[in-house]
Amino acid sequence: MSKVSFDSDVNDKVISTLNVSIESLNSEIRNKLLVDFAPFTQVNLFSTQLNTLKTALDNLEKSCENLKSAIEKNKSQWSSVDEEVGSKVNNVNGGGNYNNNSSNNGGNSNYNNSDNMTSINSTVSINTSDVSNFITKIDDNTTIALLKRLFKLKGNADMTSLLVDASMSGTLLVLLKKILGDTNEDLSTVSTAESDAIQKALLSKINKDKVDVTTEDGKSKIEKVILEKVNDKTVDESKLTEALYGNNTVVVDMLDGSWVVTKTASNLKEYASYVSSNKVSQTADTSKYGDSCLSFSYSHAYDMFKGTRTNTASAGNYAHAGSFTDFIHDDKQTVLNKIYDEIMKGRPLVLQVNGNKQGTSRHFVTVVGFRNGITSAENLTEKDLLIIDSWDGKVERMDTATSRFMTTGAACRKDYSGYRLQVLKDSVTA
Repeated sequence: MSKVSFDSDVNDKVISTLNVSIESLNSEIRNKLLVDFAPFTQVNLFSTQLNTLKTALDNLEKSCENLKSAIEKNKSQWSSVDEEVGSKVNNVNGGGNYNNNSSNNGGNSNYNNSDNMTSINSTVSINTSDVSNFITKIDDNTTIALLKRLFKLKGNADMTSLLVDASMSGTLLVLLKKILGDTNEDLSTVSTAESDAIQKALLSKINKDKVDVTTEDGKSKIEKVILEKVNDKTVDESKLTEALYGNNTVVVDMLDGSWVVTKTASNLKEYASYVSSNKVSQTADTSKYGDSCLSFSYSHAYDMFKGTRTNTASAGNYAHAGSFTDFIHDDKQTVLNKIYDEIMKGRPLVLQVNGNKQGTSRHFVTVVGFRNGITSAENLTEKDLLIIDSWDGKVERMDTATSRFMTTGAACRKDYSGYRLQVLKDSVTA
């Protein structure tokens, strides 16, 4: 295996500048201190020379950083580098480790590669097998719907680059991960062999014209194909529903409307009947449970999901508080997106709403569904939600004149500012 050569001229120049600065510092200090002992002269001399030294050190640091970046960028192709760099890249294609430890910059970077998991950065992990399985099961119309969704989620990234530029395939992977339900991670542009394979699999689904996407000419052709499909208004994005979320919801007709409701161990109508008959709500005893809206909301969500039956006393005493975790965000649509994802996964959840007409006090209810016809999170509003109100245990819609509405912690004078959800923990839903 041939070794990698680096731009030695650049590094030599930096090191030379550093040496000159040190020599200059020594000689000028010696000479001028013999002539002028004035304190201000001495301070100025030291200051000038130290600034020169700092500039040289900064240049050396930049050179080291550039060198490290070059190693990282090409790590999948290198098996060894020059000994003076002090770094080695071993078994990248076989799932080995890449370590870069330098005394010059204190760097420490790890790259781990296995058949099913790709490390995009220190905070993002993507199960590439899940994404690959997702791509293999979608049909042509669903692929077009997927492209539409990618187009919405891509942010400032160029759509064509996400699909045909190998250096952007890491971003495509994370976008696919977001579509598969994880909306918490930042995007990354790291390229991997796995993401390249997934990129090609996705492109093959839309490549009816057999455009060669590996050539320069192919890029302009495939761009046209992609944009035509993204702009195809005949494709219904609801085609994505089963592919993205599976079959975790049912359509229920009630309250003069049609609703997409979580498919849980206890169906909504059955559970609502239990709550009403057994008074599992605050109104069972307002003197005792007047402040227990969150506790009852926990029980309503948990019991629907698990098919259990919590009695009034336990439901009012935070029996299931440990099964939930906070999701708080200042942006209302981000919270609505999370509600959509949870409902589509068949998981009821707890939502903070107004406790009084002004919205300056808080209350908690259980969200169990939303209006039928909503096909994407971006189209969901709070008025589309269907809830179980912890106050009286009744199933209610949130689009009437007296409906509950979403409110923030700041509006309720709490120590957090955003809209608040309580979602079932993964350990409960697994």
